[in-house]
Amino acid sequence: MQNSLLLSWNQVVVKDLLFRFFPGYPDNGPLVPHPLPKRGYGKYTLLSTKGIKSIIEQKIGLGAYPLCFFGLLLPISWRKREISKEKPEVNDKQAGDVLIEQVLPTLFPLFFPNGASGFTLQKLAGDASDRRYYRVTIPVNHQQTSFVVMQLPEPFSESEELPFLNIHAHLTAIDLPVPQVLATHPPSGLILLEDLGDTTLEKHLQEVDEVTQELLYRQALDLLLPLQVEGSKPGPRRCVAFQLAFDEAKLLWELDFFLHYMIERLLKKTIKNRDRQDFHKAFLHLITPLVKEKRYFTHRDYHSRNLMVRDGKLFIIDFQDARMGLCQYDLASLLRDSYYTLSPQLLQSLLCYYIDQKEEREGEKIFRDHFRYIFDLMAIQRNLKALGTFAFQAVEKQRSFYLDYVPRTLQYVKENLVRYAELATLQHLLRGYLFDEFRTPRPKADLIKERDYGFTLNRD
Repeated sequence: MQNSLLLSWNQVVVKDLLFRFFPGYPDNGPLVPHPLPKRGYGKYTLLSTKGIKSIIEQKIGLGAYPLCFFGLLLPISWRKREISKEKPEVNDKQAGDVLIEQVLPTLFPLFFPNGASGFTLQKLAGDASDRRYYRVTIPVNHQQTSFVVMQLPEPFSESEELPFLNIHAHLTAIDLPVPQVLATHPPSGLILLEDLGDTTLEKHLQEVDEVTQELLYRQALDLLLPLQVEGSKPGPRRCVAFQLAFDEAKLLWELDFFLHYMIERLLKKTIKNRDRQDFHKAFLHLITPLVKEKRYFTHRDYHSRNLMVRDGKLFIIDFQDARMGLCQYDLASLLRDSYYTLSPQLLQSLLCYYIDQKEEREGEKIFRDHFRYIFDLMAIQRNLKALGTFAFQAVEKQRSFYLDYVPRTLQYVKENLVRYAELATLQHLLRGYLFDEFRTPRPKADLIKERDYGFTLNRD
């Protein structure tokens, strides 16, 4: 039988954990998996020359990370065995980080010329998902080479292509700058990626002057346009993004998600039945114009933390949740960013730049007052959805630092609501349930004047 390290990541976890941390366990032997119908569990039989020794049930916790070792359950007979009191040195790393460091050279031998020695593993800051990231650095010919390991929460099948890899291939085919995929190991849920460094657009913007900031944003828009236009054209292979859309059901779901996690779970407020009905009507009024717009390929999280800067060039990351939606969705995500605020003047300049470039690329006249109206409505929906996500991260994941971005995001919502009298009901409801809970400055009078748009708002 093959070495079990090459069979399944969960098997790697079980065997390594047992033999390193439970020395009293039976002698080594092949590990045979027995899939269980209940998701999150794996049942294994350890065989040796003496036959079947034990059945192990491994429970993976809410984080769904095989490497986290949430609650390994040994058979009763083995729990009573004496366990060595000497614990292995982990150098302040989690057990999963230690284990991934040990098995990477086995799973990807071509990328580790020195085997298990001669490389360093650095855990990187993650995002709002359950993915984990590591940087591997290897000395080669007196120089340092590096790549990034992306660890998914679950293994994936080669026969059923992973959305990340599917959309990566789609974006690569239209020559958009995305990190190169170096290697994959589906049973372990591991993907090796090109190392783009640590500088996000958000970070870089804080280190440059206003002129350079505008040039960087124009570069981001220059990438967004081909992503939307060329990305919307079917290629030689099926793209999973074309099967999904920001339709009425999806946009409403995101707004209900906001109500549940921000209002009910985080703020612990009970929404009256009449107000809930009014929220639903107001949300429908908000999104009805949005779902009528033409759909394009949409990144879904096209903002300053998902654009990397290397040698002055931008690269797109975190694109695996792409779907079809109106062009203003990604535009609002970038220009009404929860992590970085643009001045009204720069926002106006970038909107005009985008519209000019879009007209030139598509050869069609854009009615700018209508475009800005849809942009503002989309920004309200997008920002409310972001507020729900921040609340979810704080309540469910104990990542309370996401609440630091609530005031800025809430300010965007307030500024856009006061521009449109037809959104008065939504503004009234949010004032009663949300606005008073967070301190944000009142929208300045000059922010709601039409002169800040650069064009009129006549939508007739």
